[in-house]
Amino acid sequence: MKTLKTKRLAEKAPHPIAQKTIAEFLERLTPATATELHGFLESAQFDYLANQVLSWQMTGWHEDRRAELLHDFRSNLGRITGMERTDVWVCADILLQLLTVVIADTATRVDRNVHPQAVSAATAMACQHLRNNDFIAYLRNLTAIEEYSTRLRDQVATLRSKLRLAHLASGPVTGYDGLHVEPSFSRGEDATRLFDIHQLVTAYSRLVVLGDPGAGKSTFAAKLAFDLATDRVPGFVGKVPFLLLVREYAHMLQGGHTLNDFLDATSHNPYNLTPPDDGLEYLLKSGAAVVIVDGVDELGTPEARRRFGELVEGFASRYAATQIVVTSRIVGYDDAPLDPHRFFRARVQPFTMAQCRQYALNWFALDDESTPEQQERMAHGLIAETDPVDDLRRNPLLLSLLCSVYASKHYIPRHRTEIYEQCAELLFERWDKRREIFVPLKYVVDVRPAITELAWRLFCDPSKRQAMRKREILDFLTRYLREERYATDHEAAAAAQDFLAFCAGRAWVLTEIGTVDHEPLYGFTHSTFLEYFAALQLVRQKETVEATWQALRPHIGDASWSVISELAVQILDRNSNGGANRFVGHLVRDQVEATEAVRLNFAARLTCHLTLNNVSLQNLCLRAVDRSCAVPASLRRRFLDHGPRSEVRFIDQPLSDLLLVSLPENASRVAKYVVDALLDRSEAADHVDWRENTPDFLLAFLRSFSRKNNETSQYITARMHELQLPPGARQWEALFNPQPEHLSEHGLGILYEETLVGQVGLPSNAQVLLALALANDQGNTFDDHLQWWLPQLYDFMIGQPWPWLISPVSHGHGYAAVRDEAAFLAPRVSTARFMRLPRRARSAALLMLLPYAQLFTPAPTDSPSNIVNLLSLARHQPDRINHVIRAIDQWDLDPYAYGLLMQYLHGEASPIG
Repeated sequence: MKTLKTKRLAEKAPHPIAQKTIAEFLERLTPATATELHGFLESAQFDYLANQVLSWQMTGWHEDRRAELLHDFRSNLGRITGMERTDVWVCADILLQLLTVVIADTATRVDRNVHPQAVSAATAMACQHLRNNDFIAYLRNLTAIEEYSTRLRDQVATLRSKLRLAHLASGPVTGYDGLHVEPSFSRGEDATRLFDIHQLVTAYSRLVVLGDPGAGKSTFAAKLAFDLATDRVPGFVGKVPFLLLVREYAHMLQGGHTLNDFLDATSHNPYNLTPPDDGLEYLLKSGAAVVIVDGVDELGTPEARRRFGELVEGFASRYAATQIVVTSRIVGYDDAPLDPHRFFRARVQPFTMAQCRQYALNWFALDDESTPEQQERMAHGLIAETDPVDDLRRNPLLLSLLCSVYASKHYIPRHRTEIYEQCAELLFERWDKRREIFVPLKYVVDVRPAITELAWRLFCDPSKRQAMRKREILDFLTRYLREERYATDHEAAAAAQDFLAFCAGRAWVLTEIGTVDHEPLYGFTHSTFLEYFAALQLVRQKETVEATWQALRPHIGDASWSVISELAVQILDRNSNGGANRFVGHLVRDQVEATEAVRLNFAARLTCHLTLNNVSLQNLCLRAVDRSCAVPASLRRRFLDHGPRSEVRFIDQPLSDLLLVSLPENASRVAKYVVDALLDRSEAADHVDWRENTPDFLLAFLRSFSRKNNETSQYITARMHELQLPPGARQWEALFNPQPEHLSEHGLGILYEETLVGQVGLPSNAQVLLALALANDQGNTFDDHLQWWLPQLYDFMIGQPWPWLISPVSHGHGYAAVRDEAAFLAPRVSTARFMRLPRRARSAALLMLLPYAQLFTPAPTDSPSNIVNLLSLARHQPDRINHVIRAIDQWDLDPYAYGLLMQYLHGEASPIG
């Protein structure tokens, strides 16, 4: 397209233009500008200018007349198009050249003395000749692309402008402004710094958004498409969103299709648009498109996800300018991940309490028949009733269903499996009544058994399908209903047809989710329901605790079975007296050492949902404590690299999960059993040096451990304050909260050591101190202890030679924990708070920052004036030292700190060994 066939003609022109200039101009031309330019070429104004060029030719190509014509072309182009001034001049030159050439061929046949009508005819002939030129054909194609882009954006804005709610059957019911609560996102697993989606999309051109089932990934994807189509994302005005729902095109993976084929298919369905020739290619290569791929986890098998991942990565390599956003469930993603060096991972965070309250208020406000006071009362009641299932309400999908249950029943069941059951039953009955639809099947008698068997069949499907063809599911339902309910095949087939007709188009448990070869596909609206009904069927089939244990035993620790296993034990406990206790007994007593970690992890997670008896809970706590005590205390306090950190966290996972139990019936007993077990083991190990005594280490840790709104943490705090700690535990406690005399004994390096216990460890003292002193969210005041402690620390720093940090791992790889804390601190450091500190305190804070600055690498988008970024910049870019020194000179540091800082900047000394 960009190689024009005008070279021969252009060479005849008085002032030929290089083909490279034309090609470069076309490269810069956008579809919107091409549309404007094309309209100009079809206008009467252009015909008039062409007539002037003909006159110029007939009078002998005088140079002064050419300048006048160029001025006229430039004036018109500048007024009509949105081109930059440079491009206006280039375009005027191109058009004048092309007109000159085609008119030269035409006007030679026109006598200069003939009637003016003949001249007009010649002009019209020349204009038509020009409009058939390849240059103009390229403009026409860009115009078609612009029209397609505009229509696609309009379609996306229309079709993705509404939220579909699980509690209503009527499809789109409200715009985002009426109900939607924006979720927060974290960078990977680090939830200490949160972002909105517009910040992430702006910062990363390749993005994977991970989230739990129901966390709002698909809503996020649809809303992002809507925001892009309506120019609500800063910096992305005019972008064309392509939203690809993977589950609707899973069948195409078998046919050797490319991702471009998927995009073409989604353009046709649901948007009813056909891309123009080279339209997709242009939008992708020019960076005008944003591709959103929703639900790669729904492909089922790791192999299918790997194949699709290869398509996405190949697509990303080919279209470097195109923004790509992918969503997936967390569980199973690492079986077939996208390249982490190219695709940045973000995670959808659970709702905060504030977000839960806002969502509930929005939800009940949708009821036009109630007053604002009634709506607010219902929202507050829902929040109060869901305190025991806090983890469920923090999931947007489940929160919506909880609102639906509460609106109907005015209470929330205590057992979470009852919640799932009521959601399914309530929605079935509500649609029947609201829509006056006759369904010949009763939920409990007919529908639930059929759905549970279908869910189990899909869950156990060897190819991990997420849906079944209509014909296949009708055959299944007909056979089931014939065996269980109806006397004839005809009656069973008719009931199955009626049931599928009821499900089609409704966001119930089972619904129509797409087509393949023009045949509807049926699947579960959400994996949460598939897993619940599959768990129900598993327990129904196995009947006893022992049989259920044997069925689940090979899958404990398998991520794809984690939810169904937990639900199955909850159902088992509801159906069988003491069922959960007997199941946990199997988990704890199993002698297979290789699976001990995953079994205890699973058992600990169950304590968040099920009340266990004393024997089961105590045995579990003892096993978890023994497992953690096997890790030497020396591995738990250092600048840990990622290898030991991951290993320790894996070993500690059962104890870590127990410490975070929030179920009141278990929390106080967990606190008692864990602390008593550690005291017993501390006494048995009193001959061991305190530096290696893990029970003492863990007791000291528990004295410092606190989590707000966590039942177990509160009980542990109360229990620990009743105790006199063993001598070794007191030594460790002094390291967790050091005083100046402890620094004399152990060195400044202990300030930078993190305390690692599973997922609930303690950050280093340096991070805590610097966050209190310098973080931009601390306001304008300073803690009294902080103002005393920093000058004391500075006195000690003066007498402590570098390096302060010496890692046992070579080449600096042992500083992973310090590097992670640097990433946490860097964006939070406030220059204003730094400058408000007294001079000696400011000098101490700066010296304490240096190890972090040395290990920190700022992103290109990070502010260069930030203190950590500035110090890091000088260390990594020596040519910027003078710039950094000029900034430092304004900080009024103590002379010793200033001198040490100059040595650091010039690479003459380092706080890190």
